[in-house]
Amino acid sequence: KLLGFINLDAATPFFFRADHMYRLQAIANQAAVAIRNAQLYEEMEHLAITDSLTGLYNRRYFFEFARKEIAQSKRYRKDLSMVMMDIDHFKRVNDRFGHQIGDQVLENVAKICQSALRTADIMCRFGGEEFMVLLPETDRQGARVVADKIGHGVAAVEIGDEGEPIRIGVSIGIGEWSPGRS
Repeated sequence: KLLGFINLDAATPFFFRADHMYRLQAIANQAAVAIRNAQLYEEMEHLAITDSLTGLYNRRYFFEFARKEIAQSKRYRKDLSMVMMDIDHFKRVNDRFGHQIGDQVLENVAKICQSALRTADIMCRFGGEEFMVLLPETDRQGARVVADKIGHGVAAVEIGDEGEPIRIGVSIGIGEWSPGRS
């Protein structure tokens, strides 16, 4: 796998000899190992904080992020809201259509939710079919707008084949921290 290249140039023609090439190759090999190790570390770091099915953050990372956001909201007296949702009758979907279709449902819900969020918002897969969203600098009304978008987006999707499409819904709860009501 090509990770990069090294190019040397000299003002004197035929300056470089074979022994230069061997030394340069040894340096290039070490650089390639270091680059690949850095890439693997970054991949492992990503895998440690994300859910492999949905690509969303996992609950461990969410709690870490949420602690920081809550502290900032209190310090700077900014609103902070949280949305929690659960896919309705998800066990029934898995039992009736199988886990592969259940996985499609989870992936679709994750995509729909993310499309309703800002880049500052953070979403995680909290449990099997439960999701949480942290909405910095968002009051209850703003969170309700997001929750409505998510609810309507999920309700509009049909999953499965034409013979028996699956319609899904989500139950959504909203929590808010407001500096005026702490």
